[in-house]
Amino acid sequence: MIIPIGHENFVAVEEVVVIQRLDSAPARAFKQVAEQSGRLINATNGRKARSMILMRSNHVVLSSLEVGAVKKRFDRLMNMLDQSRQDTQQS
Repeated sequence: MIIPIGHENFVAVEEVVVIQRLDSAPARAFKQVAEQSGRLINATNGRKARSMILMRSNHVVLSSLEVGAVKKRFDRLMNMLDQSRQDTQQS
């Protein structure tokens, strides 16, 4: 399953480790290290990066969506998956 992170960009739900803001010093440092090592994916379409998504592959994906918006989409999809599993188990 994939979640939209803005501007026709998507990430695989099962690959997401954490979704966080970019306003802390550790987050900015992590972003810089990812950029220097070629693991930074800028999915902002030229807009200001407002959230950072850390992936299992150690890639860092930047999104112009606020953290709350990305988390809301992530949570909505996870709830749908949980409901689907429950429906399957009850059948």
